[in-house]
Amino acid sequence: MKKIPLLFSFLLIAFFSQAQIDKGTILLGGDISLSTYSAHSSSGAPPKYQENVFYVDPSIGLAVRNNFVLGLDLGLGYESRPVENGYKDNNYQAGVFLRQYKFLGSGSCFFGATELAFGYNDLTQDQSVGYRQDERTTSAELSFAPGVAYALNHRWQLEVVFPQVLDLTYSHQKMVFNIPDQGGGAQNE
Repeated sequence: MKKIPLLFSFLLIAFFSQAQIDKGTILLGGDISLSTYSAHSSSGAPPKYQENVFYVDPSIGLAVRNNFVLGLDLGLGYESRPVENGYKDNNYQAGVFLRQYKFLGSGSCFFGATELAFGYNDLTQDQSVGYRQDERTTSAELSFAPGVAYALNHRWQLEVVFPQVLDLTYSHQKMVFNIPDQGGGAQNE
């Protein structure tokens, strides 16, 4: 009879025991994506649409306190659509993030992630009427997203970040139209 309360107490302690991310722990992560897509007509003519995308987003963080991570996030992206008037889009991003983890037991935890990021985007596209359009955008973004994590072992953790709950963005865009003339080219902003 005394074994049941003892077993129940042990299970409660095991369930509510707090695993943690210790101060000094390094968090490494990131994303990488590569895709290509093309649409052809049934007659075998050249592609009607083609798109190539590459994006890499490495991140590194350091637990500055138990269960509190401060980190750096970098991003580099490229997109081109060669059939569509020489469309080229280059993206650059750098940001800092904070994550606070709350362990739920059994190796799983909930976390909140806040990030302040700065970006630059350079889009170039040749227009069908004989001019080139350059679009340059700088931006600053403050965001918050929740997530869950599961410790696979003491070195590896699987994390899923949900869509952003809060997203405040400021952006400034400048468009430049390069209009050719007989003298070699003129610029119009």
